Amino acid sequence: MHWKKQAVTITFLVSCFIRISVPTSTSVDKCIEYYKSDEIFDLTILQGVRYTVYFWPPNQRQRDVCEVTNFKILTAEEIESANRECSGLNLGNETVLQSSYNNAAGKPVKLLYYGAGEVKSLYRNCERIWKYLFRRINGDYVMGINCSTRGRGVLWSKSLPTVSQVNSVVANIEIMTGREGSPDSNYHNIIFLKMKSMTVFCMLAFVAVAYALPQQYTDKYDSVDLTEILSNRRLLVPYLNCILTTGKCSPDGKELRSHIKEALENYCAKCTETQKNGTRRVIGHLINNEADYWKKLVDKYDPERKYVVKYEEELKTVAA
Repeated sequence: MHWKKQAVTITFLVSCFIRISVPTSTSVDKCIEYYKSDEIFDLTILQGVRYTVYFWPPNQRQRDVCEVTNFKILTAEEIESANRECSGLNLGNETVLQSSYNNAAGKPVKLLYYGAGEVKSLYRNCERIWKYLFRRINGDYVMGINCSTRGRGVLWSKSLPTVSQVNSVVANIEIMTGREGSPDSNYHNIIFLKMKSMTVFCMLAFVAVAYALPQQYTDKYDSVDLTEILSNRRLLVPYLNCILTTGKCSPDGKELRSHIKEALENYCAKCTETQKNGTRRVIGHLINNEADYWKKLVDKYDPERKYVVKYEEELKTVAA
């Protein structure tokens, strides 16, 4: 059994390290990977009138008046006409959603959305057919992400909301946190933050899975800068939400989550001194600075408080 645990752990850590170090996909693929939810969006949901109430990135794109967008499902005859207009379109017996609106210059614009999977296609003309994702925020709001234009996003509302209502909705779309400025620079910032978050996963996964091995674990990840991670909630909070099963998780995060309880019980017995100190800093930071998250973690992984008391007494005054 020990050799199986060791093989699984080493395989996980190596794959985790490779995912951080080696870029293996295009920017479009990275955008899709980041924003996808593994839920297929039903295009018929958008039928009717929608108000375009927010854009990402917001800088220089917000408008004084909400843009009115009309969505409708194309008939078979209209689909055939679209195919004739562009020989490369090749629309079949599928749902095709058309949006029509007037842009900021007052020019009428028509777009087509189609595709059976989660990743849709957005047709503007024969030269511009883009990869597109929809995310249903709630019953009134739907978000669209154009991954072929470096993650430009738009938020549609079923009714005309107030500015404060829109800001409240936007503030709660966690996956769009930090989307200020130009689309290029900030899309890359989002990817960078994701990679940093993946580093958090890998560092803490290293600490967590070490308990399953009979010998002391490698110190390969001991140089990770925990100060930067703990001082930036954009890096820390997504990790915590993954562990609490309230946020999106990468495969690495799911693996880490499966070891948390064991790690808590074993008190980092097989860690190097650097790893033990790092673990104490993370837990100390949560106890002293993220009390709500710490309570949620305790309620989830140690509801009877059998193990956390030894951490709290020791670390409640640690400066994390």
